[in-house]
Amino acid sequence: MQKILLWTFWAVIGAALAFLASFDWRGTETQPFYSKMALLDEALQKIETNYVNPADEKKLFYGSIRGIVHALDPYCDFIEPEKSQDYLNDLHGNFEGLGLYLTTESGRLVVVAPLEGTPAYKAGIMPGDRIIKIDGVPTDGISLNEASRRLRGEKGTTVRLEVIHSGETEPVEIIIKRDVIQIKSVRGVRMLDPIYAIGYLQITRFQENTPQEFKKSVDRLRSVGLNGLIIDLRNNPGGALESAVSIAEMFLNNRTIVRIKERNKPMQEIKSGSNAVFSNIPVAVLTNRGTASAAEVLAGALQDNEVAILVGERTFGKGSVQSLYALSSEPSILKLTTALYFTPNYHSVHKGVPCLHNGICYHRQTDLDAASGGLRPNLEVPLSQNEQLLLRKLQQQSEFEGEKYDPTVALAVDRQLRSALDVLRNRSLFKKTLSYTTEEF
Repeated sequence: MQKILLWTFWAVIGAALAFLASFDWRGTETQPFYSKMALLDEALQKIETNYVNPADEKKLFYGSIRGIVHALDPYCDFIEPEKSQDYLNDLHGNFEGLGLYLTTESGRLVVVAPLEGTPAYKAGIMPGDRIIKIDGVPTDGISLNEASRRLRGEKGTTVRLEVIHSGETEPVEIIIKRDVIQIKSVRGVRMLDPIYAIGYLQITRFQENTPQEFKKSVDRLRSVGLNGLIIDLRNNPGGALESAVSIAEMFLNNRTIVRIKERNKPMQEIKSGSNAVFSNIPVAVLTNRGTASAAEVLAGALQDNEVAILVGERTFGKGSVQSLYALSSEPSILKLTTALYFTPNYHSVHKGVPCLHNGICYHRQTDLDAASGGLRPNLEVPLSQNEQLLLRKLQQQSEFEGEKYDPTVALAVDRQLRSALDVLRNRSLFKKTLSYTTEEF
């Protein structure tokens, strides 16, 4: 899909003003947009003529696009040519910075999740934390693109953050040293309980190669006998939707994975094929407030199809799909929200978006539930902030195949993981918990 937006700027296109003079910008009832373009052109001309200093034309041009895009929602963005390659590197899991996945809520900069093992994670940044200052500069009204620019930097340099932890009122100062962020999307693979043959793995983020890594890891566990699997999606901010769908297909035979609603189009249903290689494996999925976007797609698909139970905390609540458009005029990228997704049973994930099914919603028991969005786990096991911090310290001290992660080390203090193990050990309890979300549709 290619969408062409006409932008007027005197220094970029020499013939633009002549074109504008000849065009009827008054607009019509069916095309009021053009009258607003005339307003933009008039404002730009006033800036050129009257601003106290000569304007940086490129800065104004890119800023005009960013301002329009950022008015849509927090997840839309314009990435200018100089930053587009860094952005693509980020998608592939390689960049220098802190390892934070962010959003904005009411003009405030909020942490969705720190990527595990990164400087931000080690410094104690939590899902739901508010970053109110970066190097002493307030973040009120900041765009995600600008926040990313300030937080990134060369390995070894530091950034000073003022953070209000979730549930707290007073800010704390945290100084973090930047590092190279190399994200291994599947890690911590091991047979967690050899007696009951219950395996474990963690998906930190969905990248292009995540389905291949995931299948290889589960095959490795199956080679020694596997009667149950724990998939840890805590602090997984999402990533490539296609990868989450591919993993869901490994567990579902001819079932709905996700429903997607685009503009002016009927609801699209994405279904699995008939080659589910892991369809007979009982699954428990660990979630928390840092489980977002594509991670919620996988969790919702397995939960609604009664393949898996969710254990832990309500997920983040990002149920929108972003598409990238490479602009042809310059090597820049336009990131637009192009769809909302719903679980197989028509549950809405996105904050503030109503569900599309009839009857009482398991995930939306109160107005607060609807406002916060996300998926409600079958088995709710909240962790205190102190428990989360202790869990991180223990994880960082462990090692598994060269990685600083071994879930067995933290098992003594990880009540969510222990709860998932207990349910998978007891098949009758597992089946009872699976049916906990069954409703009339």
